Amino acid sequence: MFDPDFFRKGMLEAVGCSFDEWKEYRTLVVDYRNELAAHRDLNPATRFNPNFDLALLAANFYHQRLGDRFENEVGKKFENITFLEEFERRREAFAADLKAHF
Repeated sequence: MFDPDFFRKGMLEAVGCSFDEWKEYRTLVVDYRNELAAHRDLNPATRFNPNFDLALLAANFYHQRLGDRFENEVGKKFENITFLEEFERRREAFAADLKAHF
């Protein structure tokens, strides 16, 4: 059974912040998305791009928990590289592509 409090505690430990700090960070990221990334606000209150390090750590935690849940529910080991390893692989490929073209 899914325990949201247990999940939240683990995610906060993974990103290294308190719940209040996470809520503040999440607000910054959502405001950025709403005003500059997904929608183009003509007079945005957000004037900067937030640091996405915490978002990547949170996504990695989610990915790990999904793997654990898959193993528990399906009975098979979730064999895959981690989210952060995949992110780094794609970042390196993108950088190499840029370097080749410029």
